[in-house]
Amino acid sequence: MDLAGQAKTLTVSGGSAWGLFWMPAANEIWFTKGPGAKRELRAVTLAGAQRIVLAQTGALTLEDISSSGRVLLNSTSQHMRMRFAGLANKTERDLSWLDWSLVSSISADGIAVAFMEGGEAAGGKLMSYYRKTDGSLAVKLGNVAWPSLSPDGNSVLAIDEAAGGAVILPIGPGETRRVPLPGFTINIVEWLPDARGFVFIGKEAGHGLRLYALALGDGKPRAISQEGVVSAYPVVSPDGKFATAVHSLGQVMLCPVKGGDALIGQGIQAGERPYAWSADGTVLYVMSRVTIPAQVYRVNWSTGRRELWKQVTPPDSAGVTGISGIRITPDGNSYAYSFRQTLSQLHLVEGLR
Repeated sequence: MDLAGQAKTLTVSGGSAWGLFWMPAANEIWFTKGPGAKRELRAVTLAGAQRIVLAQTGALTLEDISSSGRVLLNSTSQHMRMRFAGLANKTERDLSWLDWSLVSSISADGIAVAFMEGGEAAGGKLMSYYRKTDGSLAVKLGNVAWPSLSPDGNSVLAIDEAAGGAVILPIGPGETRRVPLPGFTINIVEWLPDARGFVFIGKEAGHGLRLYALALGDGKPRAISQEGVVSAYPVVSPDGKFATAVHSLGQVMLCPVKGGDALIGQGIQAGERPYAWSADGTVLYVMSRVTIPAQVYRVNWSTGRRELWKQVTPPDSAGVTGISGIRITPDGNSYAYSFRQTLSQLHLVEGLR
């Protein structure tokens, strides 16, 4: 933009762009940008001619350029790690598969998890996997998102964006079942305990995000919450009567699956989200994702009584700012969680042209 306020667009939008400085010697604007998390150092002239100055395996962030042309670069590596602990082995073990393992579901007996990969190793696409918690090799389920293990553990429910709906995939041999949801944008899905339907966070044209319930083979989904919820993972009570939703104002709501007025979860503090129910349905496991160690509480949602269940922290907490999500079995004996770790190195680079 010149001093008269006339603006000129030099690059196209999209991707991840960080850092923006003049390179005096070349009369160019230098910046770091990439199609995903991996950013390159690029230059653009005032005429809009763009080129790559430096690329490497990590994500680069341009921090500054001196008047003599020396460049301050931050080289960052990011990974999503996944860990598990169970009744048979209380010591946590690493269950990470590729470079962005985000746990989505855990079986009721704690013998398996379903998770997503969405980093460079997955080619920038979302892929879902099934893995036994004994450390067996992961099984790729497909290019689908937010896999939810069925109550019997033999299949997963997931979002299939390409098909515009949900999909039920067998863990082993079997047929794929598609659930088209025309007109809906789906964020997260979760089975109902009887496996005859599911709930999801999503929206349809003309409406904001809501929680919906759908009986398989029953046609159109039913909204079971008001608009204004956030895209938090919905957890369903063991009896299938309630599904949780988090309002944008921070309240945790218990929405009747068959319809009716939502209840407000008592004793749940600002910033905490529910991640599991106890087997008897009286307790919600809640956690704030922005603290390390993360404190997981058992909260009686009707009385508000709280008790600390566990403090969760990765063995190496350097570069970890919070826990991305946790899944807990109804008996509380097994859990799996994921966390993002960002490690950086600062470089002073000379001679770039």
